[in-house]
Amino acid sequence: MTATTARKLALAVDDDRMFLQSMRMMLRVGGFSEVMGASDVDAALALLARHPVELIVSDWNMDPLDGLEFLRRVRANPKTKHIPFILVTASLSEEAWRGAIELGATDFLVKPFTIDQLHASMDICLNLAKGAAPRSNVVAFPSHRRAG
Repeated sequence: MTATTARKLALAVDDDRMFLQSMRMMLRVGGFSEVMGASDVDAALALLARHPVELIVSDWNMDPLDGLEFLRRVRANPKTKHIPFILVTASLSEEAWRGAIELGATDFLVKPFTIDQLHASMDICLNLAKGAAPRSNVVAFPSHRRAG
């Protein structure tokens, strides 16, 4: 995080309560003054309808709706389509990765990841967002992101 960057509100989404709490803490350490948390897509969409967030970090594998469906709905809404969106997953196939990029994922983090990796992804995503339309930080399928 750059020292001059003031970050206000982020949204973390994960159906694992402990991981959600960790993610919220890591985002606060990364400079967000407030981090909302949601344990499912419906709750996250309700929060987005009421609060302007600067960044979304969402788990991919959730029930009943997954992070990819959440991404699809965020990108379909004119009020939220510009928000940088980081998908988090324990495994990632190249086919799934390509589909998520086509839907507008800004970046990916593969579990387990470090707080430094999250903060680097946040910085890149927020800098990309200063441009205009959502753009992806991901250009090639990295070998360390293979499904396992």
